[in-house]
Amino acid sequence: MRRVLPLFLLIGLFAAPSAALAHGTDAPDPTFPAVLFAWSFDPLVVIALVAVGVAYGWAVRRVNRAHASNPHPGYRSWLFGGGLLTIGVALTSPIEAYEGLLFSVHMVQHMLLELVAAPLLLAGAPITLTLRAVRPSVRRRLLAVLQSRVMHVI
Repeated sequence: MRRVLPLFLLIGLFAAPSAALAHGTDAPDPTFPAVLFAWSFDPLVVIALVAVGVAYGWAVRRVNRAHASNPHPGYRSWLFGGGLLTIGVALTSPIEAYEGLLFSVHMVQHMLLELVAAPLLLAGAPITLTLRAVRPSVRRRLLAVLQSRVMHVI
């Protein structure tokens, strides 16, 4: 019986279609033309991405004006923008439409968010940019929070 049970589990795993293993959604059939037009528009995602991009751009402009001899590196802005674009693709493209239907697409979405977008955003150095863009009094308060024991644990 010990040898038969893993065999039945393995057969069941291969016999089950991949769509049955996902969450389930009302996405169109994953045929070629339907996939191209399965973009979704989630206002919360789009507004949040635009707001973060505008705030980052404002901070870059402020730092570049205040520190003309030591401006914010342009490549960091491109990296941060690439991270925002990756989040936008992961959350509004056909990947989002089919992530509840196909487990493989769901995992691609996870990989984009965790292994592509997060490092790109961090490479954009938003904390350093924020510290350079704000007034000294705000900078001191932010540094106190960033250097607190709670943040060291996190």
